[in-house]
Amino acid sequence: MIQKRLIRLMLVALPVLLILIAAGPGFAQEQTMAPVAAGADKEIIKGTIDFNERLGGYFIRGVEPGGEFFIVNQNSSVLKKLKKSGKILTIQGRTTETGAEYFLIESIDGKKYPAAKKAQSKPAAK
Repeated sequence: MIQKRLIRLMLVALPVLLILIAAGPGFAQEQTMAPVAAGADKEIIKGTIDFNERLGGYFIRGVEPGGEFFIVNQNSSVLKKLKKSGKILTIQGRTTETGAEYFLIESIDGKKYPAAKKAQSKPAAK
């Protein structure tokens, strides 16, 4: 009885183990921000800024072209004000290598878009 269970367990576990070995070490690596495509042309999107926490935060709800574009370089203080205004903005930037749905903002309505400020670390107390 125990032998039959052990054989069944091995028959189930063996294919899973083989798949994990075949997938290699990159199978479970953490995803990083996609780089901007080399030589990518600047694109212009007309749309509004919207927010959805489950979608990763702020995104552009495109009017021209239509669609949703996830903002890679989010600056919450700037984007929060723009979302509240509800205005249709002219947003210039570049897409990432992963596709057109990830957008790196360079300017909004002709004004340079400020990059998000990095958190300042406090010196350790002695």
